[in-house]
Formats: sequence, structure tokens, C-alpha cells
Amino acid sequence: MRVRRAVQGGVIAAAILALGLATTSPVHAEQATSGPRADQASLLAAMQRDLGLSPAEVKRLIAKQAGVAQLDSRLSTALGEDYAGSWFDAKAGTLVVAVSAADRAGTVTAAGAEARVVGRSMRTLEAIKAELDSTTTAERRVTTTPVQADPALREQLANAVSWGVDAQSNQVVINVRQGYRADLAATLAQYGDAVRIEETDAVATQASDYLDGGDPYNGCSVGFNVTYSGSGHFLTAGHCGNVGDVAVQGGVRIGPFVESWYPEYDDALVRNDNTGYWEQGPWVFAYTGDPNAVYNINGSKDSPIGTAVCKSGTTTQVTCGYVRARDVTVNYDNGDVVKGLVQHSACAEPGDSGGSSYSSSGGSNYAEGVTSGYTHRTGDNRCLEKIAGAGESISYYYPIAASIAYYGFSLMTA
Repeated sequence: MRVRRAVQGGVIAAAILALGLATTSPVHAEQATSGPRADQASLLAAMQRDLGLSPAEVKRLIAKQAGVAQLDSRLSTALGEDYAGSWFDAKAGTLVVAVSAADRAGTVTAAGAEARVVGRSMRTLEAIKAELDSTTTAERRVTTTPVQADPALREQLANAVSWGVDAQSNQVVINVRQGYRADLAATLAQYGDAVRIEETDAVATQASDYLDGGDPYNGCSVGFNVTYSGSGHFLTAGHCGNVGDVAVQGGVRIGPFVESWYPEYDDALVRNDNTGYWEQGPWVFAYTGDPNAVYNINGSKDSPIGTAVCKSGTTTQVTCGYVRARDVTVNYDNGDVVKGLVQHSACAEPGDSGGSSYSSSGGSNYAEGVTSGYTHRTGDNRCLEKIAGAGESISYYYPIAASIAYYGFSLMTA
């Protein structure tokens, strides 16, 4: 049987991209001499590099993150309308849960989390965000009653980069291009300090690229290997291809896009029709120079703000950061709007689209989502952290929890 080619962990090994960025080339299946080899050590090294932590601090962080997502989910259910969001305090190793009713704080502390009493519930903030979201195309996956959008708000949000709920400030935060804050603030004055508007000179762009005669597939990156409708598929970004398009890597056919949702959502499933050539498994390519070095995926999570995550993609390879916001709506620079994204600070650039984002906790790795895009200075396609003085990166992934809920696929796990 052929040894697995470079679709390792759902991420295709690197190629020469249209932007001229050279990366490590993959070894083809017929050239490989051994099977996948888990390389957790290189993931720890990437986290040390990008998070500015020592080896001991990374190990402590991974241990502290174990069980945080599950605890957050349980408390969200238990608190109901009084739940106001959460975030993970990486330094303290504590999940902080906001509540809008002081008498519910005991429920949080009894469960082992830290309670923070705030003035607005998550449902209140989400209702405001829903009004902002109503200015874009109506939902397609579920049957909903369309909300009539304010025409003035629709026009003003065309100049916004993103918006979403910030649990830590207990506000809805809108990032708008410079010079457009005043008009938007007047339109949304009814919400008072529940809405915070910040100006930015950055724009959001999907992290896709053109295929230039080599890896990865079609100018994007594979996300995670899954089983869907009884056969092997991989999860990737919806903007990487339409239904019926064919994914190809290195001149070798993989298979067609059988589902693709974009904009509003940004995920897609590609069927592996060439199983004699492409072997799939619970792998994410480690980009260490060893063509068989992978990160094993042990399951999936939907982790809270503050969780350390890493991403693999063909351009920037393995980079790490922290979850900064959830359920973010992003207005990409081509006018396409995607909702429900997770914002994080791992670097992503063109070609990384569709690649895998994952977290580590308790000695295991968990799928979190697939890369959708990133923000960058106008006229410069590099991620923000590579520009002197620009601060940390701003990237986005579409959460795998939403993809699993819709498609019902089974993630390939170790």
C-alpha cells in the first residue's frame, strides 16, 4: 500500500506560490519511505516562538487549557439568559465567566471558574449584533424570518471591517475604516455604551491565492480529514471552490467540492476520489522539513477567548496565537461578508485559506476550525505582526463546531 502523501493532518505540504514565497516541498507518495510520525515537540516550539513563552510555560499552558471548553459549555447552559460570555485567563489558568445577574455568580465559582458580574447578558449583545448582521444577505442554512435592515446602517457598515461581541468589555465592538466612525456612532446612539466603535487602517482579506503549478491544492490549504456520507473528504474554506470544482495538488486529482458555503459561511467539503493515491488520517502537517512529521488530531473543541491556538497553512506554515474574539462578522475587502468567525492572533497570509486551526490541551490536539482570512495594511499582503510596530496579527477561522453541526461528518481522530 502506498504511504500517505503530503496531505498530512489535513494540511497539504508547501509549494511555490503565486506570490513567490518558497516553502518546503512535499515528498510524493511514491517517493515516501515511511508513514506519518507525530511531532508534538515542533508544535511546542512554535507555541514558544509565537506566544513568547518558555518550554515550561507552554507545558503549563497546555495543561491548564484541558477541560476549559467543556466547562464553558456547561456553564453557558446552566446560566441560560444570565450568561454573558467568557474568556480564558492564560496567566492565571482560569476560565472567567461573565454573568448579568449577581446572584448567579455562585454557580460559576462552584463549578471552578471565576465569576465577573456585568451589566448586559450575551443575549442582549447578540441581539445588537443580529441587527448589524441583518444588513447583509439573509441566512441560507436555516429558515429564518428576515430582519428588515436600516438602509442607513447598511450603507455605513459597508465601511466596516468587522464586528462582534467582546465579552471582556461587555460590548459589541465595530471596527470601521478611518473617517467613518462619527456617522455610524450617530446611527447606533440608541445603544449607548453597549456599542464601541474603533477606527482602523487595516482591511480584511481571505487568505487564498492562485495555484502556480504546484502545491497546495488550488491555491488554498486543506483543513481536516473527515468521513462524510461513508467516504473520505477534507474540510476546507468555502471561498476556495464552488460545488463541482475539482481539487488538485501537484497535478494529481483529489476530488470534487461536494458542498461549499460562501459568503456568510466559509466552509466546504471535498471528496477524496483518488483513494489509491491519497491516504487520509488524523494528521496536520508539521512543516518541520520532515515530510512525515505531523500533529495528530484527537478530537474537536470550540474553545473560549484567551485559548492558545495554532494554525497550519501552506504560506506561513505553523504559527500560533490566542483566540481574541468569537462570533465575529467580517466584511472582506471584496465586499463579501462572513459571519460566525473566530478571531485569533496567529499569522495567516494568502494561500493559508482553508488550513487547519487547532488547540492543544492535556497532551492532545483538537481541531478548532479552518482559516478564512486575515487583516493587513492596505497595499501590503503580509500579516500584521510582520510589519514593524503594527502589533499582533488578526486572523479568522470558521469554527469546526459549526461545520460539524451542519454537515454531521466525523472528524478523523487519532
